[in-house]
Amino acid sequence: MAEPNWRELVGYKSFEQLLSGFQSALTDAGVPVTNWNRGGVTRTVFELVSAGIERVYALAADLAQQGFVTYARREWVAEHLKNIGSDFAPARRAQGTFTVSCTGALTLRPGHTFATPPSASGKVYRFNVRTETTCITGANAVPVEALGDGTAWNVAPGTVTIAENVPPGVSSVTNGSEWLTREGTDEESVERGRERYYGEFADAAGETAEQFEQWALEADSGVVLARAIQVRGPGTVDLVIVGPEGVPSSGLIETVDAYVQSKRLLCRDVLVRGPTEVPTSVEATIWLSPDTSDALDDAETLAVARVAALFTPDPDITDVRALGVGRSVYLTGALMDALKGASVDTAYVQIALPASNVTVGSDGIAVLSAPATITVARLVLNDDGTWSEP
Repeated sequence: MAEPNWRELVGYKSFEQLLSGFQSALTDAGVPVTNWNRGGVTRTVFELVSAGIERVYALAADLAQQGFVTYARREWVAEHLKNIGSDFAPARRAQGTFTVSCTGALTLRPGHTFATPPSASGKVYRFNVRTETTCITGANAVPVEALGDGTAWNVAPGTVTIAENVPPGVSSVTNGSEWLTREGTDEESVERGRERYYGEFADAAGETAEQFEQWALEADSGVVLARAIQVRGPGTVDLVIVGPEGVPSSGLIETVDAYVQSKRLLCRDVLVRGPTEVPTSVEATIWLSPDTSDALDDAETLAVARVAALFTPDPDITDVRALGVGRSVYLTGALMDALKGASVDTAYVQIALPASNVTVGSDGIAVLSAPATITVARLVLNDDGTWSEP
């Protein structure tokens, strides 16, 4: 849909049109204008007036645009949301549970922190103990909260390994596969705010797929995408939701489910769930040009991180877009692009796994079954000037 010509809609007139109009009006009125040269007093006065009126027309065109949510800027979309009793959802901190192993009884309190090793860009993600927790010898479940807002703190399972500010007796820490109880979120985007605004005027009876999807977005800012499908027969709705990391946490599912169940018709069977996971293995070899100055180990580390970002969004790797719901692994070309980006001197890439395209259903999402296995090697320069594998 093409954006309207706002200036045309408000009858905008340019500085030149206004100035010419004043000159014509004076002539038509029989007012003698003896000096219309640039710098003359009469022309200067009407130039000032024309410039001021042109700005009023420009303001009118801008205000007209802000009246339509589809085209309004963020600050104006916020005003539209206030008209339906809402606002942009603020960024929030991730919460979850870490497994902390202790060699004896001890107490962990707020102020005790755990962290990830530095990422490829040097970023460390730290987490604070959320409530006082008495630990015993062995493994303990400890509630934590991120020390910063946003999706960046929804770190991948197994990446929190450092106990940096804890009492003696803590031997190790890790975050399991389902450590998140509440996803961290960035400030709500303009596009998501607009979508919620439109949903306010959808069929309130809840008979449309769009209404269920709207309720999911209303329920929690951690819902990135919602898709209502019918796979269990008439009268049923499967509401598939996606969180910032793809597969939603159990806490996010519970929050959305409680909200939707309070809205649905009594005769409607609604199941709120995450997408169907399609485990995927990645093995590849990246061949660099013979004259590359890149360290092979660094390129390998970056390649593994880039592949992981293809399945789970990584704010530190902005040029790799996560696949999301319903997108295949192989046919999109995204896997090849992610691997090639490990070095500016990449000559070519050989993908061993997956051996063929990995397709997912309309409610499916590809997930890594294990960290990618990447080998980085340097091609050799032959006597005839060609490159080949050693």
